[in-house]
Amino acid sequence: MSLPFDIGYLNLPVLIDVHPWIVIVFIVGLTLALTIPLYAICHMLFSKAGKVQPMGIGQRILWIVLWVASLCCLFPALVWIQEQESEHYTTLINEKYSYQGVPMSREDKKFLRKGGWNLIKAENCDHYTYLGFYNGNPDVRFLDAHNEDCQEVFQVERKEAVEPGVYRLECMGRAEGPGTCVYAIGDSKRLKSIPVYDNQTGIPDMGWLPVSIDSIVVTGDSIAYGLSSDEEFTGQPCQAQWFSATDFRLLRTGNLPNEKVKR
Repeated sequence: MSLPFDIGYLNLPVLIDVHPWIVIVFIVGLTLALTIPLYAICHMLFSKAGKVQPMGIGQRILWIVLWVASLCCLFPALVWIQEQESEHYTTLINEKYSYQGVPMSREDKKFLRKGGWNLIKAENCDHYTYLGFYNGNPDVRFLDAHNEDCQEVFQVERKEAVEPGVYRLECMGRAEGPGTCVYAIGDSKRLKSIPVYDNQTGIPDMGWLPVSIDSIVVTGDSIAYGLSSDEEFTGQPCQAQWFSATDFRLLRTGNLPNEKVKR
């Protein structure tokens, strides 16, 4: 007798550790729902062959009541188990295709994880990285956020341990419109607008232009830097459908005055 569902997909060994009684009710209900009709058919065949007495009315009613009761236990338990398995599957998918709680492609997740990037905000973005042309190579993956209506709210940040001093942040960037920034946070926040895309003057091509932030003063032990289109952070509305940045480099350019060095 075939089942109308694949019992292998119900993941019963996992569920029985969470709610054992419901799984037990399902197993008992399924067993009775299958064996009672089988028993009734076998008893009928043996009675026709004269090997057993036919069932009496009371016995028939009893088996019918037990079979209906088994179905009443089986189907609610089955519905619950399928819902739990669906939630379990969704959780596994989200874990596999999400980064810091944000659903994304496997490629985006791998790039951000390997680069040590932390998502500060990620809303209304079609993607978070892009594979495209940079520095003569057509297959370079870089940070990139996109929204057709310029509604992407994307801020990603990386922190590096440094000695106290003065630093410069360099990277390459491009944006479809104004309102996006590269930033660095030492003792204070420093912002620099990402240049608007212009393939005619781009260096070396495809609209990439250098972005740098000088005189980043650090009296602590780290610098945080990244890019953002969040108006609450940048102070300007995003008017770009997309913006990109890559090739970040942090350079020490000088020492602090003696009175500012932590002792």
